[in-house]
Amino acid sequence: MPVEDIQRQEASALSGVRVLDLSRLIAGPYAAQLLGDLGAEVIKVEKPGSGDDTRASTVQGRGHYDGQAPSPFFESVNRNKRSIAVDLRAADGQQLVRDLAARADVLIENFRAGTLARYGLDEATLRSFNPRLIYCSVTGYGQSGPKANAPGVDPVFQAQGGLMSAFVGKDGSALSGRLALTVTDLVTGQNAASSILAALYERERSGVGQYIDVALLDSTLALMSHVAQHFLITGDAPRGTQLLGGDSGFSGIITCADGALMVVAVRQHHFEALVGALGKPELALDKRFATRRDRGRNAATLQPLLDALVVNRQVADVAATLEEKLPVGIVNDIAAAFDDPQAVHRGLKVDVGSDDRLAPGVASPLRLTRTPPAYHRRPPALGEHSMEILRDELRLSAARSAQLVRSGVVA
Repeated sequence: MPVEDIQRQEASALSGVRVLDLSRLIAGPYAAQLLGDLGAEVIKVEKPGSGDDTRASTVQGRGHYDGQAPSPFFESVNRNKRSIAVDLRAADGQQLVRDLAARADVLIENFRAGTLARYGLDEATLRSFNPRLIYCSVTGYGQSGPKANAPGVDPVFQAQGGLMSAFVGKDGSALSGRLALTVTDLVTGQNAASSILAALYERERSGVGQYIDVALLDSTLALMSHVAQHFLITGDAPRGTQLLGGDSGFSGIITCADGALMVVAVRQHHFEALVGALGKPELALDKRFATRRDRGRNAATLQPLLDALVVNRQVADVAATLEEKLPVGIVNDIAAAFDDPQAVHRGLKVDVGSDDRLAPGVASPLRLTRTPPAYHRRPPALGEHSMEILRDELRLSAARSAQLVRSGVVA
């Protein structure tokens, strides 16, 4: 490890923890990035030539991504890592990864169940010579069961895990939809990172690592939280306003002249403050809206009455009027979200890297006071650190490293 990285890590929560990231796409790499932000030394193993699948993923927008610029998908989950490109199909490549695993504290992978066993890179093999290794597998359906070997990506689990049914229209109607955000991947990555941290803590007592099996299906159903619990208690699958609870009061979006505002007026005093501030205090006395349950039952009637009170007003003015009285938030796009004064104050947009090629990034949500997250490495180019890792981590000679490159095992 370079000296400057060692110095940076001395003040990090996960200083000295070595992570070998064999995962691709979003969930596994996000877990590794969370650990890297906290100071773990992360080595990302990629396929020569193409690398992580997300390197080729781009988005439309102002011509920024023309096939040559960085992929926002890759950049969002791969900072604070070094990249080595290794052909896992080659015996020499498999041995290189085994050698790296022998020195690692954590390994993260998201191959289909059983794939890495064919390469001698499964948990049983690697932990036979490194019993302290924490081996985390991230898959769609887990390591066992009728769908263990089935392919699956984020939208599949949004559908299969019930998330697509958990949408509510402005009028309280039940909707079906998909979040464009890869939410099931991200929550699975957080679950993987949490499991790894728990295993590292337990290893301090037992002295040995363990196997972690994290699945997108499991994570999505857990994410359903109170919606799932509603079903488990009642046997009914909630839809529409039922998702918010039968006595939810008013919780919805009101439409202003230049934008929309999310308003949560569930408690009685919040509703009274809402209609009072909007100049219609008599609505709190209307028998249709007199109680929290009444407002929930008659939300479709209440909605247009509230819209009419703000239709000619600026959303920022309405928000300023209400925000000290009840929970409200302007419905932002991502540009406006970053420009929000509170987001600016919290420093939610950061520069990643320490050289003249800084990359923009979103700040880690993990705010530790003594050992805060750091952003010392921008997302790596494919194989950017291959020679460095062969030399410094595996102690290979220049001649042996060159031979591995010539043979195509390393790039």
